[in-house]
Amino acid sequence: MDIIGSLTAVATALPNVPEESIESVLVSIDSLVSFAGDANRPQVATLLRDAAARCSDASRGERLMRAADAVESGNPIALTPDGLTWKEAAAAQTVSIEDWKEPPEPEPIEESEEPPAALPHLEVAHFFPGLIVRIAQDFTDAEGRTVQAGRILHFEKYNRKERYGGYRLSFAGCTVVLTKDTPGHEAILENANNAWFQPVPELACLQDLWEAIDEGFTKADEAGEVDSDEMEDIRYDLEECEVWLHNEEDRGPAPVCSTGPLAARVFGAESALATRIRLLYAAIGVCIV
Repeated sequence: MDIIGSLTAVATALPNVPEESIESVLVSIDSLVSFAGDANRPQVATLLRDAAARCSDASRGERLMRAADAVESGNPIALTPDGLTWKEAAAAQTVSIEDWKEPPEPEPIEESEEPPAALPHLEVAHFFPGLIVRIAQDFTDAEGRTVQAGRILHFEKYNRKERYGGYRLSFAGCTVVLTKDTPGHEAILENANNAWFQPVPELACLQDLWEAIDEGFTKADEAGEVDSDEMEDIRYDLEECEVWLHNEEDRGPAPVCSTGPLAARVFGAESALATRIRLLYAAIGVCIV
């Protein structure tokens, strides 16, 4: 992900962002700055000051100048409607796996107000049919639809929007369009720390995840481009997961899988297959049956 490129694109659009969206865009910039690192703060401050100079609205220009000063000094640029920084908002949406293992009476999956367990990062490009996600924070899609925090969505498919550098995501009952040209959307597409889309480790979701992994694994195996012994080690863990996920009687304890690092080395740490395997191994231990 080109963080500085994303920040440049967002800053360029700031003079024309609707007034009601300016603070949420600044919160998104704040999150991008944290990933870019402190060394890039002066450059981001310059981008904001340049944007301020292009504003026809004096109050908008003054707001961006204050944001530039905040970036340069290492302070938060803006707050969410709840008065939280982006880090505080993300933290409020996350619980540890230990806390999730013994929850009180669970909320219905479709109307959950409680966030799911903290799980490995899953970017939008690696979504799979059957994925269940909880929206961690409000955002507006490229067609002006507001997606509210706390909403549970069932992913069906996506179409790449090559022209716009993004995706049209089809969920059961709704569509979400995300493009890299829309301010703040590149961070949402990256979904670092699952800060926007939080995978829900519900049984049906993990069964579909296993199917997606099996399809990708079979293609990689048939291609014969990786060591057969390494593939066999990974296959053993995946078969253990399959048995546990599809056993409708006494499942017993969830399998503990150790070949996640091996899968990352074999398939590439940022590949869809390695990412999904890593997610499966973590999620199966906190699966909602």
